[in-house]
Order: sequence, then structure tokens, then C-alpha cells
Amino acid sequence: FSSHFALQIWIRSKAMDARQRLQLLEKLHGNAGIGTPVAGTNALACYQQLYALYFSEQEYLQAATVAFSLYSALDRSVRHSGEAVPASSFAVTPVLEQQRAALLMLISALTLTPEQQLLMPGPCKPSFGATGEDMASLQSWFQEATEVAHKAAVSLQEAQTMLAELDLKCNQEPLAVEP
Repeated sequence: FSSHFALQIWIRSKAMDARQRLQLLEKLHGNAGIGTPVAGTNALACYQQLYALYFSEQEYLQAATVAFSLYSALDRSVRHSGEAVPASSFAVTPVLEQQRAALLMLISALTLTPEQQLLMPGPCKPSFGATGEDMASLQSWFQEATEVAHKAAVSLQEAQTMLAELDLKCNQEPLAVEP
């Protein structure tokens, strides 16, 4: 993902009115969730474009949200596929490389926010009636919301720790990131 490409996106976004920008963002958000966002995929390109658009508009919390969403999508992919961590110090899988890039994006964006913390939105609020089946659904929703809440806040320090842990998994020297 080059700075030249980010500059092109920024120039195009400046020429758009608010409605066009919103449509572009909605389209990119929708396409980012299609498939695993690895090198060469449209999903990854959409994540990168979203990050560049938000970052260039100094919407750093939005950019951090995109970066963390990218990291999480890659993490789900790794856990789902059972991808093994490489044994060789130079054999890092493309998914792990992209996870590392996503964490660097997250750290860059969080560094520029006063809060230096990201609160991810939880599951959507359900609507329920009064039946027993609805009560079971309600309990399931609260259980899911509780689990998500534990993963919903990411501070700059936690992102730096996640990066160091990923670097260790990849048998690389941890990146020195200043607090």
C-alpha cells in the first residue's frame, strides 16, 4: 500500500461532495467484509482505501477502527484455518504479515488520537417480545455482548503489546515502539 495510492484517494475524496463520500465509504465497508483480506484481494484493497480515506481526513478513530477490524478479520481467518506459525525466522505467512501491517496501522492512528484508545461497537441491540423463545435469544445476546465487551476496548499500549507478541510468533525481533 503506497503513499502515492493514498494521495490519489485523498485527492479524489476532496473532489466529492458529502453524499458521494458517504456512498463510497458504504461501498468500501461492504466490500471489505467479502472474503479474507490478504494480499491481492479486493477485501484488502477496500480496508486499505478506507484507512487512507479516514486517515487523510484526520478521522483517526475511524482509521483505527478499520485497522483493528482488518486485524480481527485476519485473526478469525488464522483461527478458522488452523494456520501454523512458521518455524523458520524468515518464513512468515502472508496472513501474519498482513496482521502485522494492520497492527502498525492501528498504532499509527491511535498515536494521533487524544484518547489513545479504541472502543469497538458491540453487537446490535435486539428487539424481543415476551415469549420463551425470545427470552432464550435475549440471554444469548447478552452472553455474546459480554464476550464482545471484553474485546471491545483496545488501547495504544495493548496494540503495541499485540504487535510485540505477533513479532515473537513470527520469530522476528520485536519492533521497538515508544510509548
